[in-house]
Amino acid sequence: SSAREAHSPEETPPPDGGLLGSVPTGTCLEHTPPGSYWSYRWCHRENVTQYRHPYRPSTEGNVVLGYFDSTETVAAPNGNEATHTFDHGSECQIEGVDRPVPRRVTVLVTCCSSPRDKRKGFHLKSAEEVSTCRYVLRVCFPQLCPPIHGGGHGGGHDQAGAPSSLANPRAAAQEGGASSHNPPEQALDHALEQDPEARAGEERREPGSEPGSLSGHGGRGVMSTEQRLDMREAARRLFVHGYDSYMRYGYPMGELRPLSCGGVSFESSRVPAVSLIDALDTLVVLGNHSEFRRAVRLVSKALPNGFDLDVNVSVFETNIRLLGGLLSAHMLAVDPVLDIYPKLEAPRQSERQSLGYDGSLLRLALDLGQRLLPAFETPTRIPYGTVNLRHGVPRGETLVASLAGAGSLSLELSMLSHLLGPGRHNEFGEAGQRAALALLERKTPLGLLGKHVNIRSGKWTESVAGLGSNADSFYEYLLKMYLLFGDEKWWFAFMEVYEGVTSHLAKGDWFQDVDCYSGQARRVRFENLMAFWPGVQALMGELGQASRTLNAFVSVWRDWGFVPEEFDFVSWQVSGSGLYPLRPELLESVYLLRRATGDDSWLWAGVDFWESLERVARTECGYATVKSVATLELLDEMPSFFLAETAKYLYLLFDDDNFLHDRPYVFSTEAHPFLRQPSPNAGAKAGDKEEEEEEEELGNGTGGESMVLERVAHASLKLLGDLRAMDGATAEAT
Repeated sequence: SSAREAHSPEETPPPDGGLLGSVPTGTCLEHTPPGSYWSYRWCHRENVTQYRHPYRPSTEGNVVLGYFDSTETVAAPNGNEATHTFDHGSECQIEGVDRPVPRRVTVLVTCCSSPRDKRKGFHLKSAEEVSTCRYVLRVCFPQLCPPIHGGGHGGGHDQAGAPSSLANPRAAAQEGGASSHNPPEQALDHALEQDPEARAGEERREPGSEPGSLSGHGGRGVMSTEQRLDMREAARRLFVHGYDSYMRYGYPMGELRPLSCGGVSFESSRVPAVSLIDALDTLVVLGNHSEFRRAVRLVSKALPNGFDLDVNVSVFETNIRLLGGLLSAHMLAVDPVLDIYPKLEAPRQSERQSLGYDGSLLRLALDLGQRLLPAFETPTRIPYGTVNLRHGVPRGETLVASLAGAGSLSLELSMLSHLLGPGRHNEFGEAGQRAALALLERKTPLGLLGKHVNIRSGKWTESVAGLGSNADSFYEYLLKMYLLFGDEKWWFAFMEVYEGVTSHLAKGDWFQDVDCYSGQARRVRFENLMAFWPGVQALMGELGQASRTLNAFVSVWRDWGFVPEEFDFVSWQVSGSGLYPLRPELLESVYLLRRATGDDSWLWAGVDFWESLERVARTECGYATVKSVATLELLDEMPSFFLAETAKYLYLLFDDDNFLHDRPYVFSTEAHPFLRQPSPNAGAKAGDKEEEEEEEELGNGTGGESMVLERVAHASLKLLGDLRAMDGATAEAT
């Protein structure tokens, strides 16, 4: 046709050089999306066709979607990726447009670094009509994958890192003699077609692999110490790039815009420096004490009047990001074992406070906690979802609260009460705990809870039960309240709902949403937020089931490069927009399984995560949200939890010697580490060796743990006394 002649590939030299230039023009690949009526055929630098089986060249029924347009083909600077445009396809009618328009295709040629894609080699991975007459195809060419390499370090480090020597961990593992138990590709594909839910179950595990291992990674073998340390430094550089970018372009605004290189308020809590407060403890985790000390001063500078702000905030988001960040950072700042602040012998108190830590974080946490309390003044004790930090609950605020939003406040508020001293400010912990227990009382006979509740009547306004959005952290906090404080009532509370989850929500190695009264399936989809669950199972010691579930979830990342917000695990297709907002939940579970099992296969999963983030999400000014895992478009957003959680878990995955691994820390849902507190019964029976041994075992065998906790509490109370003296405040006010 004339259109094809006008866009002949011989007109201009191919702009997609490198390895991609070795693919002969006219090389064709085909793909049929599961359950789709149409199949797709892509011919390199020629055309893209849509057809019904079987393909018949030049016959009626085939639709030409576009011809290669060399003028709009873009190659990455390193020659390892390319975006091809195929234009002037068959015309089609778009609603609201007077005249027919030609079809148009964007073809993304990328490395696709997952083991499954590498086994399949050069192939057409996916095809999707993203809007009327507009198509996106993704072609995998694993030979394009760049090797893992070292890079420069960002600023603000206490210690300079050595250049990385990690070339290609996969090749290194294979050259080292690690055997591979990967099944033949055809047999694997046939099994998946027959039973999509078996993607990460028993059928997918390599013969001989142990429970707790990651399927598909056993062939890489044990990761050498050198490789692991190099990946740790790569994870450090990832955090530093994101953190330095926020401090340069975003602070004192709440979050960073990584594409436009600017700052923006966090929509759910329009408070200054949200990302900085959220990332304070990550600086300590990475060993950067000098930047931590500077950041603490900057937090106070950004909030000169504390939280006396006329802004409406989400109680949940403000609690987990700000209150949790302040409390965790305070505990680390006064921890004598870490010795973050130097010993000061200045003669006057004002001089000591100017040089050392003056308790500013705890003072801010107290101020914030008091401003959140009005939300709990309801007949059911289930809190409102929004509060104004100056005026209390806004007039006309909705009476509907989510299970997660109202029931995931106990950990931080209880820790605030604990740090303020026994019997002094119990109202914070009591408010958070009563809310969680009030929700628990409303579980149905099936042991299930809905996702939304009326805070006045206590009735479920949404009777859908599930582990994903609007529910996830409620389940997490029931278990972690027991792990952090040792009160057995929280263990029994968790077990009550755990039975309901396993009996009614589980669907093979996946989970579905069901009606909380009847147990009937309401929604069969995997949500990104569900990925926290294998980590919870690992904390319980359910390692076999945890590994099977996590294998299922990780397989989505391996096949798609990221985990979208929603995914149809039956058809194995992205649901909805395909958004990936840099969430940490999957990486969190990988980290916990690695700590629980010591299995290096989870380290290789971390390598895949790092590669995807660096290859797709990295920008000049940070890391950007992936708008669609199918098209790999980016959004101008870098949520604060990327620095607080995603980067932290990635670093900890490769840092076996981190101080967090030497003592019993419990992570909040925002990855803020809290040191485990003595159980209420600890020490009640003097001389009871059995109980003392149990306490020591819970503390990972760390000697002197109770002494350390007493010293941390003593330091906190002393700082409170200093603050009262400074401000002239009464004991009642503080």
